[in-house]
Amino acid sequence: MELNYVSTDIRYWAAMLGSAIGDLLVSAWHIGLASASIGMMAVLALVLGPRIRAIFAAQALYWVTVVVVRTGGSDASNDGAAGLVGGHQSGSHGTGADRFAFR
Repeated sequence: MELNYVSTDIRYWAAMLGSAIGDLLVSAWHIGLASASIGMMAVLALVLGPRIRAIFAAQALYWVTVVVVRTGGSDASNDGAAGLVGGHQSGSHGTGADRFAFR
């Protein structure tokens, strides 16, 4: 009969350390389960807060960049087309580069 054991890598031991710290807070420091839980949630928020903010900030920066570049590109193609022969062709839905004909 083959026995399958759970892998005990660094994540396992980190979880065990977390359990030990929780037990220490409750029993040795006598702060109670509720206070220990609230305290550990605050520590978790301090640890994960900057990471979560960074993820949302990166996503927001990406979308702001997309909006600004597309808006600037549209403005540039519309302004550029006005000074060129041909201008905007009826029915054309391209990016603007297909509408330019230099004098």
